[in-house]
Amino acid sequence: MTGAVTGMHGLDGPRRTTLPSRVPWTRLAGLSAIIAVPTVLGLVVRDLGSGALVTTLFHYSPDRFIGGQVWTLVLSGLLPPKLDSIGLNTIVMTIVLVPYVVVRGPWRTVGRFLAGHVGATLAVAAIVLPAAAFGSSGAAAVARSPDFGISAGLAGVAGALVVVVWRRVSPAAGGLLFAAVFGFFAVHLLATTSLGHHLSETEHLIAAGLGIVLERRSR
Repeated sequence: MTGAVTGMHGLDGPRRTTLPSRVPWTRLAGLSAIIAVPTVLGLVVRDLGSGALVTTLFHYSPDRFIGGQVWTLVLSGLLPPKLDSIGLNTIVMTIVLVPYVVVRGPWRTVGRFLAGHVGATLAVAAIVLPAAAFGSSGAAAVARSPDFGISAGLAGVAGALVVVVWRRVSPAAGGLLFAAVFGFFAVHLLATTSLGHHLSETEHLIAAGLGIVLERRSR
């Protein structure tokens, strides 16, 4: 995280490119698909309830991951929360998703999404599992709890968008977006006393940092 923040001054100067008046249909189709996949999954799971198949496929936890159910690490990032109780994190980050897909394309968006989700989820597991092994009851509870949702992946895309805005609009605009994204998660982090929520917001900050690092390395 520190490197992502302090290295911001090393970004290339802004590339004042004008977005095309017409967005390629492939990017619009990609945007529709990216939004449709978790939405459809959410609807299907809502109808199935908490069935054994849903739990087996999508409910990640650090304990289940080290127990061999490694597929849950990726699939858990595709399943949104209940569609009738989507949180503010998901709403805000979805608003950020749209311009990134339009500017950078759907495949790059999927890459940033998965990198943010997987990287941040593993980082939290690296904190929780040793703490649980050393006897922390709170960490042990988090290690057992099912964890799924799209917000960490969207945070990765938000971090990548910071770099895009920095390069294509201006450093000032990129800096403002950086402050907004990281400030949004930092406020939530400071406002909670729950270990689970602390780790969740930390996960978002890590994902956004990963998005910045990956986007800086690409052109």
